[in-house]
Amino acid sequence: MTLSSHDQHVLDSIFQDTQERPLSLPVTEQSAEEAQAVKLFEAGAHQQAIDVLNTLISQYPNNPSLVNNRAQMYRLQRDNQSAIQDCQHAIELCRDDPKWAG
Repeated sequence: MTLSSHDQHVLDSIFQDTQERPLSLPVTEQSAEEAQAVKLFEAGAHQQAIDVLNTLISQYPNNPSLVNNRAQMYRLQRDNQSAIQDCQHAIELCRDDPKWAG
């Protein structure tokens, strides 16, 4: 699969860009719950972490960060098909957001 230059820019922004965006999000209910999901996953509560993200994604369906975090959890569980689907979905969400336009 070949990525377009735009898709590569989005991925670079997600995984490498720390100069244009702050390193941490302001603590909101959403970002606090997202951080809790990551902590649950790191503690071995994989399904519980994914369930938290599923709930957040249903509440905030246009948030690429949530979808990307779930993709990484799937990837770490070796569920590559779900990880790829979520990565593709996160890229699509970024295309619709002017802050990611490149």
